[in-house]
Amino acid sequence: TWYVAPTGDDANSGSSSDEAFASFEAAAAVVRDGDVLEVAEGEYGGEKNARVNFQSGFAMMGDVGKPLVNCSGVNDRHWSFERSTDSSAALTIVGMSFAGCVGPNTISPGIVVYGGQGDVSFSQVTFADCVVSVAPHDEETVSSSFELTSCTLSGSSLGVYSAESVVVDTSYLLQSSLYIQGLSHAATASVSVSRTYFNQGAPWAPDNTEVPFDGLLGVRNVHDVELSSVSFKNFASEQGSAAVTIIADKARVHSSNFLNCTGGSPVSGISTPEVGALSIVAPAKKVSGPYVISQVSFIYSGGESAAGALSLACTTGECFAEVDNCAFSYNSAKDAGAILLRGGGNDGGLLNLESADLRFDSNEATDGPSGMLCHNTGIPPVILWS
Repeated sequence: TWYVAPTGDDANSGSSSDEAFASFEAAAAVVRDGDVLEVAEGEYGGEKNARVNFQSGFAMMGDVGKPLVNCSGVNDRHWSFERSTDSSAALTIVGMSFAGCVGPNTISPGIVVYGGQGDVSFSQVTFADCVVSVAPHDEETVSSSFELTSCTLSGSSLGVYSAESVVVDTSYLLQSSLYIQGLSHAATASVSVSRTYFNQGAPWAPDNTEVPFDGLLGVRNVHDVELSSVSFKNFASEQGSAAVTIIADKARVHSSNFLNCTGGSPVSGISTPEVGALSIVAPAKKVSGPYVISQVSFIYSGGESAAGALSLACTTGECFAEVDNCAFSYNSAKDAGAILLRGGGNDGGLLNLESADLRFDSNEATDGPSGMLCHNTGIPPVILWS
């Protein structure tokens, strides 16, 4: 076990609380796989605490909310946790607070986790004005997981790449975005988000691309997604993102709500959002699904988007979806006030839908039905009106 404290000294041994290091730079030089780093209460600033490179999997433990790493005011501020390719050591961060940790610009990562075969977990961690990227590994044959539990993100973005399992539970994302991208083969990757609150998004460029993502939650290239007891509120896109975008083999969204999620007014050169609130897109496979949306409410969503609340797209193969016990109220858009179902038309995409107990109230569309529009789906042209 190693120790760091604002009152310490980098000339100390770091082996006890009385001999604590003063900086994370000094601690990073000695911490190895499986070690524990105890972080004392107080604020950690300056270059030795804003540019840090750990090269091991270990446990960083702080008293919840009391240790604060403040990267603000330092150029090229950057934290990295780099584990060797063959390391199975887990990386665990508990009780820490990070502020102002971003890269050279406001949308590039300032905290990066990559390498190794061990799991990564953040628990009771606070990120304020940070951009965080987590890639536990880049080998398709290695299994590892990422967990975000009881954490708070404020004005921050978190990207998770290549984890076989992602679990987000009891967390708060305020003016923040979460982007999850699975392995390219997407054989068994799964994502579970539960008891979590999203309020407003933060624009950034995931996966090192020039295409911004400003949605609240984006999930791509995974096998199975489940959202349970999740709240999405007060979102307005300026980059063409829906509040939630899911591209997966199957998905279940239940006991959740979308309130005031709009497509906004897209900037020049970026297409109009497909939907304001929830967009689910089936991958190019022979059979996909089921996609189950159950006990979900959509209120005051849509804006400049094609559909107000919910879009289901199946462009190739055959897809199966079920929408039941959902409420659509005061949503508005161009093509469909509430729901847009899109098939592949001549490309062969067939979307099979089962629906029950759908409640429509005061939805509006400028160029289509206020309720549900079926486009190239193979579904009989039934139009539901509010």
